[in-house]
Amino acid sequence: RNLVICAMMAALAIVLSYTTSFYITPTIKVGFSGLPNRLVDFMFGPVVGAIFGGVKDVLKFLIKPDGGFFGIFRTVAVVGDSLSSGEFESLDEKGNMGWHDYYEYSWGQYIARKNGLTAYNFSKGGMTAKVYMESFAESRGFWDKDKACQAYVIALGVNDLYNKKWELGSIEDINLEDWRKNAETFAGYYGAIVSRYKEISPEAKFFFVTFPRESRREGIETTAQMIDLLYKLTEIFDNSYVIDLYKYGPYYDAEYKEKFNL
Repeated sequence: RNLVICAMMAALAIVLSYTTSFYITPTIKVGFSGLPNRLVDFMFGPVVGAIFGGVKDVLKFLIKPDGGFFGIFRTVAVVGDSLSSGEFESLDEKGNMGWHDYYEYSWGQYIARKNGLTAYNFSKGGMTAKVYMESFAESRGFWDKDKACQAYVIALGVNDLYNKKWELGSIEDINLEDWRKNAETFAGYYGAIVSRYKEISPEAKFFFVTFPRESRREGIETTAQMIDLLYKLTEIFDNSYVIDLYKYGPYYDAEYKEKFNL
């Protein structure tokens, strides 16, 4: 009997989710699919209610994946540069350009608001893996254990490899026993970041973000090598994955850049 009631409530929640839910802003969703969950809590207690809620969320995602199933993580840190910092470009009366980090507009904070989780912006415009590891993270308290997260998204490399043209390196530059002995290459600093956060949060998941695919021809070889490096990192670091924007993300061609003023 109880199982039948829970099944009916789950079906009702799924129907309500897709018929009565709507967005009042791009990141704020209003709906009534949570009502059946509250009824199950009331009738059968918190343990059954928690199990019911978890099963219901998985079923909803399997029926209609919408990119919103990020609730498995409650704390996420985004390590990156301007593309992770909600950076805006300005132009003063003299024509001088400026760049400003507005973290509340970053994609990390959009994900946080949409899913009711906590996201930390461990990022800054112009950031490199070298500067992050040598001084930036320490100065901002980003190694503090009270900021340990369940997931880390690392999106670095543009400034290291394209702007600074520093050496890429390889996984041979990474000392898994002691990150302090890593080579002074992009791979070495990147690996040190992962190793140090693994010391702080051993069970955390890591997501390495590749460069997107662009129409420009210069740097193609560097991009390919960087992507290859990230995939190799998943072979030496457990609980790590690649977010392959080059393969699955939008194509940064002339039309895309004009549309988004890039």
